[in-house]
Amino acid sequence: MPDLPPRILRASRLVAIAATLALGAVPIALAVYVFGFPELLASHPAIGVLRLEPVALSPGVQLLCFVVLLASAAPFLWALWELRRLFRSYAGGQVFTAGAAHRLRRFAIALMTSALARPFAGIGLSVALTLHRPPGARHLVAAIASDDFAIALVGGAVLVIAWVMGEAVRVAEDNASIV
Repeated sequence: MPDLPPRILRASRLVAIAATLALGAVPIALAVYVFGFPELLASHPAIGVLRLEPVALSPGVQLLCFVVLLASAAPFLWALWELRRLFRSYAGGQVFTAGAAHRLRRFAIALMTSALARPFAGIGLSVALTLHRPPGARHLVAAIASDDFAIALVGGAVLVIAWVMGEAVRVAEDNASIV
């Protein structure tokens, strides 16, 4: 394994640290949002088309909203986990390895899964926030935004790059065994 330039090692450590911090910050931020400012849930971007009036939410509805948002964020948290693992291995000097290609592939799949999961936040929130209303005033919102497509596209591109990287590792291992 060749020595990597210090800037790559430094940047890899920083990305790994940022991913680690984000892994902790996302659930905490969701909890603060849902339990600290529940009136803002009515205008959440995933259900903005409903134009709901903010109302006092019961603790049960708040908990349901938290579970919905955390579940829809789970694939993103998985992507952060894989990104953390990938860049920790980079920081350890393991760049062109089968493990790095595997982690990059898992990151790409998590990113694409995240894009697919995002519309479920709107479905879950719209049900949770209108469940207490009388029949005819309940709503179910399913929306796909352009950024969902962009995230899926980037995930797909990274997946192909991971496949290419895995193939390059395989060819390098084959060539090393011939010598």
